[in-house]
Amino acid sequence: MLYVLYGEDVGAGRDKLQTLLKALQAKRTEAALFRVTAEEVNALSLRELSSARGLFEPKHIVLLDLPFASTASKQIVTELLPELKASENLFVLFEGDIDAKTLTQIKKH
Repeated sequence: MLYVLYGEDVGAGRDKLQTLLKALQAKRTEAALFRVTAEEVNALSLRELSSARGLFEPKHIVLLDLPFASTASKQIVTELLPELKASENLFVLFEGDIDAKTLTQIKKH
């Protein structure tokens, strides 16, 4: 499952992000929360997170925090969108302003 939060006002977006994360964690109290930044994005780790299962809670919450800050991480994330969407884990993509081409790719998933 994939949630996407984006917009020009990153400060207000962070407030909404915290609200969303609290709600998701309240539903799945045993779920582990993973935060992945642009510097930490790589295809192998995202694939592992998309298929990983927890010991007590079968689903994880994965926050992709401003993953489009670098061109390389943006490309990796956009290429893996089908896998992230299909995952039983919850992926939350938090980004500032997103260009129209990338937004179109995201909306497909």
